[in-house]
Amino acid sequence: MSSPHDALFRHTFGQPEHAAGLFKARLPRAIVEAIDWSTLMLEPGSFVDDNLTWRHSDLLFRASLHTAQGTDQARDVLLYLLVEHQSTPHPLMPARTLIYITRVWSELLRNDPSLKRLPPVLPLVVYHGAEAWNAPVDLHDVIVVDAPMREALTPYLPVFRIALEDLSAQTDEQLRTRAFTHLGVLTMLCLQRLPLTTDPLNELRRWMDLLAGVAGSARGIDALVSVLNYLYEVAEPEPKTISALLKPLGPVAEVAIMTTAEKLRELGRQEGRQEALTTAEELRELGRQEGRQEGRQEGEARGRTSTLLKQLQLKFGEVPRAVVSRVELASVDELDRWAERILNATSIDETLR
Repeated sequence: MSSPHDALFRHTFGQPEHAAGLFKARLPRAIVEAIDWSTLMLEPGSFVDDNLTWRHSDLLFRASLHTAQGTDQARDVLLYLLVEHQSTPHPLMPARTLIYITRVWSELLRNDPSLKRLPPVLPLVVYHGAEAWNAPVDLHDVIVVDAPMREALTPYLPVFRIALEDLSAQTDEQLRTRAFTHLGVLTMLCLQRLPLTTDPLNELRRWMDLLAGVAGSARGIDALVSVLNYLYEVAEPEPKTISALLKPLGPVAEVAIMTTAEKLRELGRQEGRQEALTTAEELRELGRQEGRQEGRQEGEARGRTSTLLKQLQLKFGEVPRAVVSRVELASVDELDRWAERILNATSIDETLR
């Protein structure tokens, strides 16, 4: 069973431009300079045990290493990103991570049995628990070896260390100075601060510059929806206050709020969660009120029409006149159906099919 932490983590760091900032901020400089970051791409699959997905999330990336002088063939490196979602450190994390990495290699061999050598896999563990990390990061520290036998056994034991990003030990200012994107920093702050806070509104006020940067990005709506979904899952803020706080961000935030309402409504229907349905209806009503304040005085259908057209424009670019006419003539049921479909659609045609 996945967690809200998993959904936010995957949405942000499943995109190479955001993952690159995280790796660059934590890996040794020599490794960072050796990787051609323009080649970074997400690989399919997860290597975490099914019964541990509530605790761990993982993403695997592939990139090319800069060709060494005197060689013609570029080498690949695999970058393995693992996030620990629990409030306390896992005492066997190096061993657990090594198990996952051997599964990565096993998958490579299944796909290409002719391989004679394996690419390096560099692990980075992100931890956002309430307590600072106090568990081992070196595999040798979790293998019990009596002192008299250590020297004799060491050559036969795997040598392995994880790179660790401990969010619990960093202030907001420290996270902001890292090589993360706006969404990368905002995601880190959300994961670390929102599950622990009693005042989510105050946290968001301190992050308004990050929210503005995310709203102005190429996929601003999707990013804000991901953050808002996480916010309502873990902190349950008052919808009216969040809507008022985000209003200065403009139409992107308005559409994100309405889109979040549709997602919460669908979640409530699927899982029978009354609190999700209640929050969704509050958000939808706020969106309708905002629409009326901007001159949409012709009832609920017109408000939904305006919101859907704005969603289409912000997500897919200029909306053809024929599509505008079709939306303006649509029934309320059609508008509701399209508003839900746009969440996962990749084109206007797919939205209105």
